[in-house]
Amino acid sequence: MKSKIILTGECKCGKTTLMNKVLNSAVASNKLTLTDVYGYKTIPVIENNDLTAFDIETFHGVRARIASINKISEFKFKRFYVNINSFNYVIQAELEAGIKNNAKLIVMDEIGLMEKFSPDYIKSILNLFNYDIPIFGVLKLIEGDDFLDAIKFHKNVDLCEINLMNRDWIYEKIYNKVENLL
Repeated sequence: MKSKIILTGECKCGKTTLMNKVLNSAVASNKLTLTDVYGYKTIPVIENNDLTAFDIETFHGVRARIASINKISEFKFKRFYVNINSFNYVIQAELEAGIKNNAKLIVMDEIGLMEKFSPDYIKSILNLFNYDIPIFGVLKLIEGDDFLDAIKFHKNVDLCEINLMNRDWIYEKIYNKVENLL
């Protein structure tokens, strides 16, 4: 059985919504407590109806800015300046704690291209997929990227494509996959 369940799909198709629904159901059915979960969620920051930044929030309460339209670093992806320190220190520390504490589940929402500014972070993410710790994640749908393809095609990954047609009925299938990991 593959121990990494990764949701992918076009932007705004419901990947994060589905992930949250599955996690909430697992908690409600006592299959999981949030103290057993390590990882992070990406939070869009909207100001005056404009997407101005992205924060991450770990499952242990640390929040950090990973990207902003304001210049916070020299690294730029599209219109956002990327704070690689948030990847290198905040997220990486959370994931390492998950390994050290033998997390029941590591959640990663979302894995994308901003990470590519930090080779150390990419190396640690790819290494994480070799551990015997269950992962439930969201992966940006981009074809032909070495980093994202390494995750998509990893031997331990069960890749589930979410779209507008299946996002409502696929919930039970995804929930059962996650439940089997716990």
